[in-house]
Amino acid sequence: MIKCPECGHDVSTHAPSCPNCGCRIEHNLELCSFCGSYNIKQYKTCIKCGRSLNGDDDKVITFNAPETGVAEKTANNKQEENDNRKIQAAMAAQKVAEEEEAAAVQAAAVANQMTETAMAEEATEKIAEESDTTEDTTINNDFSSKEITFSTESNAATPETQAETPSEQPTEEPSATVTDDEKPAEQPSAETEDTTPTTAAANEAEPSPQPAEETDKAQPAVQPEQKPEEKAEETEKPKKKSHAITWICVSALIIAGIVGFKLYSNYTAAKHEEEVYTQVIKNPCEANIKQYLDEFPNGAHRNKIYEMNQKLIKSKKDWQKIAESSSAEDFMQFIDTHPHDDLVPSAQAKIDSLTWMKASLNDTEDEYLRYLSTPAKYIGKQKHREEAESALSNINKKKVEAADRSKVRSIFRKFFDAICNKDEATLKSTVAAPVKSFLNKPDATENDVVTFMRKVNSHDVSKLSYDMNGFIITKQFVEGKEECGYYTNFTLTQKKESTDRNKSGEKKFTVIARIDTNGKITEFNMKKVEQ
Repeated sequence: MIKCPECGHDVSTHAPSCPNCGCRIEHNLELCSFCGSYNIKQYKTCIKCGRSLNGDDDKVITFNAPETGVAEKTANNKQEENDNRKIQAAMAAQKVAEEEEAAAVQAAAVANQMTETAMAEEATEKIAEESDTTEDTTINNDFSSKEITFSTESNAATPETQAETPSEQPTEEPSATVTDDEKPAEQPSAETEDTTPTTAAANEAEPSPQPAEETDKAQPAVQPEQKPEEKAEETEKPKKKSHAITWICVSALIIAGIVGFKLYSNYTAAKHEEEVYTQVIKNPCEANIKQYLDEFPNGAHRNKIYEMNQKLIKSKKDWQKIAESSSAEDFMQFIDTHPHDDLVPSAQAKIDSLTWMKASLNDTEDEYLRYLSTPAKYIGKQKHREEAESALSNINKKKVEAADRSKVRSIFRKFFDAICNKDEATLKSTVAAPVKSFLNKPDATENDVVTFMRKVNSHDVSKLSYDMNGFIITKQFVEGKEECGYYTNFTLTQKKESTDRNKSGEKKFTVIARIDTNGKITEFNMKKVEQ
């Protein structure tokens, strides 16, 4: 014994069909290889577990995450049972619709049969009426011919009497005169004229004794009196016809209404399915796919929606692999693989965050440009766009051109030439007063700078020169002004010739210095490079 896949009643597996709903059972069952339940062969999926009957696990319809525990398996089973119930409900509704359509077809057949019956009855009644009319006409003709024959025989039998009493003829009627109820028609039928030639000749030979006025009067044809029962039947016939026609019209209207409603319902359902399917194509997210499968489990686009659902399941697995990644390229690859997935906005947010973090930490022109030039497909609406544009603007302002390099280099060339030439006036013109930091001495004066020059150019020094290399220059803007100074560091090679061999030779230093907006040195510090 098994449960009927259609109605759920117990039925034998060898029964030809279900005794309750008529579903075919024998030689039409297929055993599910996963749950062991019986299913109709026409079904592609098991109505109990929702798995494919041909054993293809990839076609399992599920919207749950991969199983990670007993609780999740229970939730999956409940979801599958709900989906199966919806499928069974849809099948039951389809069966009811088929029964309604069959009833409508049967009602149309009954109406057609009744219409044919009514037409046959109407034809029979017409034939009966024609036969009745023919019989009445025959009876009237026979009756008229008898009356006419009777009257002519009476007139022919009394010629002598009319001759003997001529004065009494106008006032006396013949003894064989027909009563008013039995008078024949004014004009005898053609058959009567043909059958009584002698009577017509006698009448032409002898004038009628009756006055002309009486002979000219038209005598109506005697009609047989109808019985009350016949009159009632004739009255009922139109009524029966009227009722039959009315009933046929009403039946036709009812059938037309049922068929029209069925067609309209099918049209409305098909139109709604196309609308939902179009929405899924435009945005194949989980919510839209689930809506289509819930409303149209056996819809026309079912297979294509299943494929979309499998892609959605795969996208969830791919997302779990990169969810904790710190590489923006991983999330870009996810968007390329699943461009219409629900998780695309989350991937875009991750790309935006990671790209901005890298740009802000490096604080370089290239990194800010990379952040701003990232396609909207990957980054969506950039949350840090204004910050990036502001930082890039500051970098561009600080960007040193060739003219700036030449200006800074000329200031320091003048400073070192003044030291080598022992030119105190020129040396003082190159430095600010006071110098904020000179050789690590804060707020140094011009005299401190001159003292450094004298110390370098001692009496035993015969020749002194400085070479500058590797300038790194950055603009320093004054807040609220377009004027700028310069911050620089470079390497300095000192070459000295002295009578004291210990003082002669080359020395290398790293110099860090600042120049204000007036072109004066405000900071100057050197550090010897050990060789």
